[in-house]
Order: sequence, then C-alpha cells, then structure tokens
Amino acid sequence: MQLRTVLVEPKLEENIGAVARVLKNFGFSEFFLVNPAPTNPRAGEKAVAVASHAHDVLTGCEVVGTVQEAVAGSAAVVGTTSKHGVSPNKHLRTPFFSLRELREKVEGFGSGGVLSVLFGREDTGLRNEELGLCDFVVCIPTSPDYPAMNLSHAVAVLLYELSWARERGGEVSPAGASELATTAAKEQLFAHARSFFDEIGYKEHKKEKT
Repeated sequence: MQLRTVLVEPKLEENIGAVARVLKNFGFSEFFLVNPAPTNPRAGEKAVAVASHAHDVLTGCEVVGTVQEAVAGSAAVVGTTSKHGVSPNKHLRTPFFSLRELREKVEGFGSGGVLSVLFGREDTGLRNEELGLCDFVVCIPTSPDYPAMNLSHAVAVLLYELSWARERGGEVSPAGASELATTAAKEQLFAHARSFFDEIGYKEHKKEKT
C-alpha cells in the first residue's frame, strides 16, 4: 500500500520543511498540503532551509483546498489526535488505535491502494468533521502533562511505525491480503445508508453516530 502524508492547514513553513525531511528519512514521498497558511509552501525560505536534502519531497508536494481532495482515491484514511474519547457518545475518537495496533491493521491490507494519514493544525489539530472522514483514529501515547507533540515529531513517530510494516512486507503492507474499498465506494455506501434511514424514519439525532 502506498502511503500519503497529509498536513491539514499547516501554519508554519518550518513544520512543512521538517515534515518533508521526515518523509525522506523514512523513504516516503507522497506529500499533500491542505490550504496551507504560507503563501509559497514549496519554496519558502524557512521551509527550504529545514527540509535540507529533502528539497525534492518539498517541491513535489501537492497543494489542495480541501481534505476531501487530499484523500481522494484512498483505500483507507487515518486521522491523528492527541485527545482520544473517554465516552461511547464521543464516537469520533473512540475507539482509537495505538501505533502498534495501527501497524498491525496496515499489515493486513492489500498491496494496492493508498493509505492517507491526516495530521491536523499545529494549534487545534483535526476538527470533528475531518476525523469523521477517517477509517481509523490513532493517538500517540505521551505525558498527560504535555500531550500535544510538535507536528513534525508526530509525523516522525508514526512513519517510523509504518516503515516497520513496509520492511516486513516489502511495501507498507504485504501482497495477497484483503483489498479495501476506496473512499468513493464507502461514500456511496454511506449515502445509501442515509437514504435507508430516511425511508424508515430513523431518529435524526442518531443518524450520524450510526
């Protein structure tokens, strides 16, 4: 499976450059930016300086306007958060997966398709509607005294784990495993489910959670 790293509305050039460097450190290159704050994220002076020898990853990144554009064609989408839910009613963040559990999930995927990993804004992270687009939500265990990691550090930790899956299988995941539905196919399924709920008079406040 091909890995796609997606930064959602990154604010700092330095973080964009640092993430490009991390991608190259671990042998990945597919890099998307969703509505970045820097006006010239591929060639900003600070981004270029921090990216160092990963200039090719930085200049090759795709800049898009929405998360939906960034994850288009993905077989699975992973969201990252420093705040996992503690109540079944907060279903967007529960259950969440540890890095090792995510790696085990990825190792069970087929060799085709794209695994997109979303990283949120430096100050507020991913919004609930963005987490709602994800098939998995992962939380990196950190100290409760200061749980929020620097953006590029979080990317490095997660890519390290996923690089283990690649080393074991020759790709991000081994060939011969189950093939996953694309995001477009899943959206068609959800649309059909919403239509069915409307037909049977399912309670409005329960639809999204279901």
